Amino acid sequence: MTRPHRLPDFSVIVWIKKNEKFPSLRSEVFAAVGAEPYEMFEYQGMADFHWGMSNIADARKVAEALSVTSQRPEVVLLMIMSRVDEVDSITIKDERRLQH
Repeated sequence: MTRPHRLPDFSVIVWIKKNEKFPSLRSEVFAAVGAEPYEMFEYQGMADFHWGMSNIADARKVAEALSVTSQRPEVVLLMIMSRVDEVDSITIKDERRLQH
């Protein structure tokens, strides 16, 4: 019997718009993190990447490594998601909201 996949305590999540700049921006993000994400999704013109960490300090380091890249308009979301009850998730950038 296989064990169910356990999600990491902390995940750094990045959403990138899929346009002509996507391939180079994706490479830039992966180089900044220094690892492949544990999860990737693509939908509605976005690519969604998740990197897992066991502690908030490592998650903060990864988010900090992405801080310059996250200023690009193609980066829609950068956040640290916490699955630890005592630790809040941290949103660094979130432009998912509809603009009127």
